[in-house]
Amino acid sequence: MMDKSLITPETPAEIELLSVAKTGEIYTFDKGILPVDADTNGIIRGTFLRAILLDAVPDFKLHEKGLRLKGLRIEGTFD
Repeated sequence: MMDKSLITPETPAEIELLSVAKTGEIYTFDKGILPVDADTNGIIRGTFLRAILLDAVPDFKLHEKGLRLKGLRIEGTFD
């Protein structure tokens, strides 16, 4: 079982991602512009993304089309 902190959305991008990923649509954050280093709003943690792909987030089911992202920066471990 994954650590609860890894599967709890922490950034605005992670919170929005949970809504959009259920639809199968492309998740475009902030018009698809990559965030600058100081902006943490458009960041998704690698561990959180991994939890989504492994179906480890409670009460969340990824759409059959999978996950499509645009304008986000993935930080940290994704292993």
